Amino acid sequence: MRSAEDIICMYNPVLHKYTCGDRSFEYYEASVIVRPYVIKETIGEHDYRSCEGCQNNRQKIEDSLKDRERKFPLCCDYHKRLLGIKGFDVSLYKTSASMCADKVIFSYQHILNNQNSNTWQNDIEQYLNYVVDSFGHFPEGFGEPLFLSDYLRYLVQLIDNNTDIRKEVKEYVHSYIEQIYKPRVKGDPIRLLFDTYNRWLKLFPFNISVFSDLRETYANRTPLLITQKSSNPYSTIVKFNLITPEELIEFLCDITKKLFEDVSANIMSKIEPIYAYYYKELIQQQMIVESHLLSASVSLSYTKIIKKWLSSQIHFTKELMSIEDQTKTYGPDFYRCDSYKESLRRLKMFKSRIENNGLARMLKNNQTETQLQDMLQLSFDNTNYSVDREVNNGRGPADFKVSMGSHDCTIIETKLAKSSKLKQNLKSQVDIYCNANNTHKSITLIAYFCKKEKQKADRILRELGLSKKENFILVNCEYNLPSASNVK
Repeated sequence: MRSAEDIICMYNPVLHKYTCGDRSFEYYEASVIVRPYVIKETIGEHDYRSCEGCQNNRQKIEDSLKDRERKFPLCCDYHKRLLGIKGFDVSLYKTSASMCADKVIFSYQHILNNQNSNTWQNDIEQYLNYVVDSFGHFPEGFGEPLFLSDYLRYLVQLIDNNTDIRKEVKEYVHSYIEQIYKPRVKGDPIRLLFDTYNRWLKLFPFNISVFSDLRETYANRTPLLITQKSSNPYSTIVKFNLITPEELIEFLCDITKKLFEDVSANIMSKIEPIYAYYYKELIQQQMIVESHLLSASVSLSYTKIIKKWLSSQIHFTKELMSIEDQTKTYGPDFYRCDSYKESLRRLKMFKSRIENNGLARMLKNNQTETQLQDMLQLSFDNTNYSVDREVNNGRGPADFKVSMGSHDCTIIETKLAKSSKLKQNLKSQVDIYCNANNTHKSITLIAYFCKKEKQKADRILRELGLSKKENFILVNCEYNLPSASNVK
């Protein structure tokens, strides 16, 4: 950025106050007068010093501007107003005609010498930025920097009249100049960015309990507002730009996805019982998002992400709540005083929910036994039996021990069909756990995720003579099964 010494004075400063989240911000905005400066030429094959045409053109340009230089700032009504600004120094512009002539010829030479480089567009753009900046700045309403339009006009004339300059180079220079004179978008860009961030704070589901602890963090965070651009090699100025609202929205989309991924992974790893209050939170938040979509002039990309996540969580919660409802329907005492029958009923209900009611979509091919056990434990909600996990009575921990007192006990083991030790474990492990817990009752649940895994499990059960045993339950965990309408 320009150093503070380059700023001659500030005109009509205005205090801006903003609220972003739970934080308040203040800053002053003012128009400024920035002094012009002399530039340096770049070196190349073409040298204006030994070029008669360049020398003649330079002198003509300077001569054409001398009269206005002498009259400045009384040359026009806009520049005349500069005399009313405290700190304005007309002496800084006494050699402007000569400087402008140099800047035209230096720019022309730079374009000639760099038009065939591999990075010609960037080389030309950076140098033109350097030159345009060197003209200084006047406050809005006080006219453009002295001789800036003349510089651009003479430069275009020179390159347009030179047949050695490539067509695409000429077109680029014309396009560059058009951007300079393109009308600036009115409005407060910082307020727009803060409003964008506040809108995201309002729509992100911080009201849901799994996110509530995060709201304070993001409400007190200053959003990303500026981006650093590379320094100009000619002016050595490092330029900082405000990010666009579109860039901020993209940034917020990334945050939204990351937060959803983190909380979803946490929910999937623990599968803690999710009750009606969570479902209510989701519905309320979905209503907020739907209301915003109806009133918003544009559809923000992160609202779509939030809406999709809420929808999937609502479905997920419905599935878990339906398990609880089914448990209540059968009743906790359906198989009174028999842990084996109670366990068998619960596991068959779990199998049905996985295979027939869409619960398989909560599982992944890389599912661990622990994660499968977390889901299975939900099936024992609202039971009068004691359900204990990882019970170790001397020979290692059994997955589940379902019991009613010391004389009624059933051991439940969960296995993945893909396990390399499946046959070994089925052959001896369950018996060991049963002996350690003084029971002969056991149930083994085997989960498979593809046809190959099922074939493996079927083969092992046949070899061990267990294929027709009711206490060995195979569960199909594939979640991409064909719909009922497509089954033949």
